[in-house]
Amino acid sequence: TKKGRRPSFVDAAVPEVAIPLYDRFVALIRERGAGSGVQVATGEFGAMMEVELVNDGPVTLILEK
Repeated sequence: TKKGRRPSFVDAAVPEVAIPLYDRFVALIRERGAGSGVQVATGEFGAMMEVELVNDGPVTLILEK
């Protein structure tokens, strides 16, 4: 991007288009991951969420607000 690494969302689809598209994408990922041990979790944008980390490497970076 012109101003760093974050993409601009000014041309993003309106919620009436974006939400069904996103829901279909999640459903497809869940279907294709079924039986292979792939877990798909979703959340609500802007909501408080708890996440879990599995360390698998020599370095861990702790980012604090």
